[in-house]
Amino acid sequence: MKNKLFKIFACFLTLTFVATPTSATLITDSDTVIVGDKEWAQVDLFYGLSWLEINDVCPFGNCGSGILNGYDMNGWTWATASQVGDLLFAIISGHPGGLANYSSGLRVIDISDIDNENMTASKYFDTFPSNNNANYDGSWNVYPFFESQNIVISGTNGFTLVKESSLLETSDFDSGNFNLYPNPAKNNLTINSNKEPLTQIEIFNVLGQKVLNYNVSSTLSENINISSLNSGMYLVKINNLTTKRLIVK
Repeated sequence: MKNKLFKIFACFLTLTFVATPTSATLITDSDTVIVGDKEWAQVDLFYGLSWLEINDVCPFGNCGSGILNGYDMNGWTWATASQVGDLLFAIISGHPGGLANYSSGLRVIDISDIDNENMTASKYFDTFPSNNNANYDGSWNVYPFFESQNIVISGTNGFTLVKESSLLETSDFDSGNFNLYPNPAKNNLTINSNKEPLTQIEIFNVLGQKVLNYNVSSTLSENINISSLNSGMYLVKINNLTTKRLIVK
């Protein structure tokens, strides 16, 4: 869903208020995406069309009557730049901004003061260490909206998964406080704490998707069922502090 949003903002957008049926092909649910309380057209509807062709159907942004690329556009109105900006800011609110900077790699931008035109680069990850030349090598796009806060980068080197540094504390390599066994595991996993009571256990796959979540009643040992997980590597986040690697066989 969120990946589609990036595609949508890269093209001229339309905002649906009312659709009046005609003999033309009506826009279906698969042709639109719902964001907030508004319905936005997928960019696929506009591939291969020139701005003049679009303007012939929707002069001055008003699609009160017309057919566009075989789709009924009655009742449609172009979104304004302000509407798109407000919607985009609502989506990224609370998230860092990810900037794909080609051969300079990923830049993580602090956008908390964007209303005052202030954006500060806080972190970076160089996916093309050979150079920082102005060309198309390196990072092409970034996807920073995973619940785990991981960032996926696409570019000349394929896909790169960047883990937010706060998720992997130094305690990830210190087995003194928390232990997982068995590891590799298959159906059940036991987590022990030598000091701090367990309160929350989260398991993420390598794509950064949260696949299991347990709230624990402050115990020092907990057995959880992992039989629903496919074979592979996972990350077990304990008490929102420590992350452990888990192999499911």
